[in-house]
This record gives sequence, C-alpha cells and structure tokens, in this order.
Amino acid sequence: MVDEKRLISKITWKLMPFLGILYLIAYIDRQNVSFAKLQMVDALAMSEYAYGLGASLFFIGYFLFEVPSNLFLDRLGARVWFARILVSWGIVTIALAFTQNATMFYILRFLLGVCEAGFFPGVLYLLTLWFPSAYRGRMVGLFMIFSAIANAVGAPLGGVLLDLDGLYGFAGWEWVFLATGVPAVIAGIVTFFYLPGRPESASFLSSEEKDWLERRLASENAGMGEDAGNGFKALIDPRVLLMALCYVAFPLSAYGLSYWLPTIVKAFGVSNTVNGFLNIIPWVLVAIALYAVPAMADKAQSKTPYIVIPAVIGAACLLLSALIPNHTLQFAFLCVAAAGIFAPNRCSGACPPVSSRARGLRRALPPSIRSEISAVSSPRTSCPGSRMRAAARSRQCSFSRPALRSAPSWSSSSRVSCRTGSIRRLQAGFRPTMFRHGYSLAQLPGFVGGLFNDFVLKAQSSPPTYHPVVAHRRRETNVSMQHQ
Repeated sequence: MVDEKRLISKITWKLMPFLGILYLIAYIDRQNVSFAKLQMVDALAMSEYAYGLGASLFFIGYFLFEVPSNLFLDRLGARVWFARILVSWGIVTIALAFTQNATMFYILRFLLGVCEAGFFPGVLYLLTLWFPSAYRGRMVGLFMIFSAIANAVGAPLGGVLLDLDGLYGFAGWEWVFLATGVPAVIAGIVTFFYLPGRPESASFLSSEEKDWLERRLASENAGMGEDAGNGFKALIDPRVLLMALCYVAFPLSAYGLSYWLPTIVKAFGVSNTVNGFLNIIPWVLVAIALYAVPAMADKAQSKTPYIVIPAVIGAACLLLSALIPNHTLQFAFLCVAAAGIFAPNRCSGACPPVSSRARGLRRALPPSIRSEISAVSSPRTSCPGSRMRAAARSRQCSFSRPALRSAPSWSSSSRVSCRTGSIRRLQAGFRPTMFRHGYSLAQLPGFVGGLFNDFVLKAQSSPPTYHPVVAHRRRETNVSMQHQ
C-alpha cells in the first residue's frame, strides 16, 4: 500500500530544492548585468540605451530557441539537457567578463538567451512528469519563490564583487560575471549525475511507488483529446492572446525595476556594498508576497481581486517613487511596488472554476442540469461518501451506464460533481504543451515593449469539444426514450 503523502514528500525533497537552486543560479546569471552595469557602462563607453538594448537581446535569443530547446529536452531527457543548458550558459556568462565593446556585449547577451532557452518551461514540463495535478500548483509556487531569493542573494553578492575592483587585475564588473558564471558550470556537471529524468528510471522510488505514480498520472491524462498536443492551436486562442496583451505590463515593470534598481539606489550616494544590501529588502518583500497572496487567492472563489489589487498598488507606488524627491520614501515605494508587481504572477496562472470556463456549454444544457453543475461548482460542495471522495481526488471517474448503475446511492448532483473533476482534467489538456511552446511566445512582447523586459505566459486553452456531461446525458435521454 503506497502512502500518497509520503511519496509526494519524497519526490518533493528530491527534486524541488535542487531545481530551486538551479533556478537561483539562472536568475542571478540573468540579473547580474544590473550590478555589472554600474562600472561596465563607463569602462566600455556605453550609453544607457546601449545597455538596455544589450540586456534585452537575452530575450530575443530565448524566444527564438525555446521551442527547439524543449524538443531536445523531450527527446534527450531532463538530466542531459539541463546539464547542457547550465554548462553552456555558465561559459557564456564567464565570457561576458572579457567583453571589449558594445557589439561583443550584444552578441554574448543574445547567446546567453540561446543557451538558457528552455530551462524555465522545461522545469514546468518536468513537474508534470512527477507530480499529480493536485500538487503542481504548490510546486510551481515553491519553485518561483527562488527567483525572489536569487535577487536577495545576488544583490549583496554583486555589491561585494564590485568592490573587488582591481583584484588580480580584474575590474569589479568582470568579477561579477566570473563569480556568477563558474557556479553554473559546476551545477551543470552535478545535474548530469544527480537529476532523475523520469519516475520509471528513478532509483530512489520503489517499484510499487513507480507503478502507483504511473497509474495516477495516466488516469489524469486519459481524457485529453487529440487537440491536447496542438500547441499552435492553443497559442492562437483569442483568450491566450488577450491574456498575453494584458500580461505585458507585469514583466515591463518587473524587469525594468530589477535591471535598473541598483542604478537608482546608487544615485542615493551609497557605496556598492551598501547598495547590494539595500537591494535585499524589496526581494524579501517579493518572496513574502509570492507566498501570501497566492495562498489567499487559493481560498477565494475569484482570483481577480488578487491580481488587480496588488497590480494597482504596484503601479501607484512606481508612480509615487518617481514623483516624490525624498530618497527614503522613494526606496520604500519601490519596495512595495516590487511586491505588488510580482505577487499577481502566481495568481494569474490559476485555473478558474469550471463555472466560468463552460458558460457557453451550459447554455446548451437543460435548466435542471445547469442547476446541478452550478451547485457542485461551489467550493463548499463535495462528493458524499468516501468512495466518491476518493474518485474525485484521483479524477478516476467513469461515465458508462454500468458504472453509474453500480452506485445507485449516488445522487444526481454527486455524479455531476464527480464529472466536474474530469472536466477540469480535460481542460488541463493543453498545459504540458503550453509549458513547452507557449513560453517562447512570451519572450517577444517583453523585448518589443521596453527593450529590457521579459514576458511570461501562463494560459490555458479552451476545453475539447467532446464533453462527458453532455455525452452521458444524451445517452441517458436516448435510453429513457427507448424505454418509453
């Protein structure tokens, strides 16, 4: 008998701390240019525009090579491909320390995006191979918190490294790239020997645990239609495009803040080391917000207030930081703005309730069935009976008439409640495809919008046209008419 909680805990402790450390290294290597810029711009006689263009070219490389990178990930496995990603981006980061002019900076920043392409969506795809759907949201949230930790760690590290100016003949900005590139190469070698690719090849799981996890994941994926593999169809869905348009504002402000915050604080007249330690404060607030806001949103029926309110607060604080001359208040507003900008990122990817995703379908159903579905869509309603709860949790619901006849004690609303679990599973059919294909589309708006911003797309496509509730009700209607 497999203990589900114990198994998930074992997988979590095996994967998540290591993946989080890799993301921490990736984020530091992506953001280290913001501290190197404090000396590099003058050393290479670059303008602010040249720096912004070079920083943004990272996302063009990411955009162009993300899909090919994830195709190789699927073919070669996470262990081999993640090791390649880490080693290659570490080498490019080290090469940035030997930049001679703006053109070389442009080329290396573009190559950094090419080398790192596929890492973040690849991790999200990897989580779908290891965790049932009920646990993935928490794992993604845990993984993304490491981005805030990376900024909090990278800020003082960058400040201290800048003060090593002249040590062993290297400038401070060169030390920033050297000291952050070497850990990526080492982590890539460790990844090759440590990271398990798929559950069936994992040595830390017993054969019984592997079989249980395989059956659980197979049961969740069983209802996905043929369109689930069509990533392009998902990308051109009007709702995906609308969400992309609305979502541009978040990375515009997020990367604008993270790339220029050290420069803003430096203008307050502080040293490089003090600048680094002051930059810890906003990212600590971001980490708290990334945990607290989504946790409150998970308990609410509507996620919209938890996206809109923090975003409005963040925008207001950004505006106030530019209008108020007092340095202390400016920094305080920037700290609150950082938390308000990053917090909605987790909430915007949450799956809305079935009632909001299937309005068109419900209008086509009889009023009695619509009322049943509305009743069970409430978070306060659950399936009665241990057998029903177990089926709802595992999403292993059958829609055949013999199966329904074998459980005559189930009420009509209970059957629909169980079906809504499968509806949610069907709606999730595009998620792995979006992890692999959709994130690449997300890079381009960040470049076009501000020349220094990233853009992360979490969206879901429409459910398949086949609907189990409709199909089963039609069968029931036909059978009843035949008996009459």
